[in-house]
Amino acid sequence: MLLPLALLSFTNPTPPKEGKIFWDENNSLDWNLFLVKRTAVDNHAAQSNIGISSSCEYNNKGGKVTIRATFNRSNSWVRHDCLTGYILNHEQRHFDISELFARRFRKELSEAKITANNFNAKYKAIYNSIVAQHNDYQDLYDLQSEHSIDEEGQTQWNNKIDTELAELNDYAEPIVSVKFQ
Repeated sequence: MLLPLALLSFTNPTPPKEGKIFWDENNSLDWNLFLVKRTAVDNHAAQSNIGISSSCEYNNKGGKVTIRATFNRSNSWVRHDCLTGYILNHEQRHFDISELFARRFRKELSEAKITANNFNAKYKAIYNSIVAQHNDYQDLYDLQSEHSIDEEGQTQWNNKIDTELAELNDYAEPIVSVKFQ
């Protein structure tokens, strides 16, 4: 499931021409990752198509779940007149929020009491809850930063997001090992 908004970092030294890239704390977004350049068609400066992707492999003993924050280059756009570092930071923070919720997903999944019989139901329930929280959090971020117009609000959110990512640093690894009880 993808959400429009937010920015991310990429793991590939040369990002793919199209498609998704994954969040990486060592790389930040740049405007070249936004494949669509627009003229002033609305009030927004940019829109990032972000989300949380997951895949899993399991057997009767357990499995591995890969959970990643993603940025879809093909569906992300920026207005020609808004190519500033300040706007880029706002978009990066949207992607950082996606990583924050990917970490929350990893944490909840690793702490859940999972059996072979309830894996699918637990996984789906956690995923649905995380996606709903993620959507609400993204909306709150834009509301309280006024889509980056409120500089003080943006600064407060920058600090909040950095703090919350650091608090969940133990869940930065994309792969979660699940052992069935």
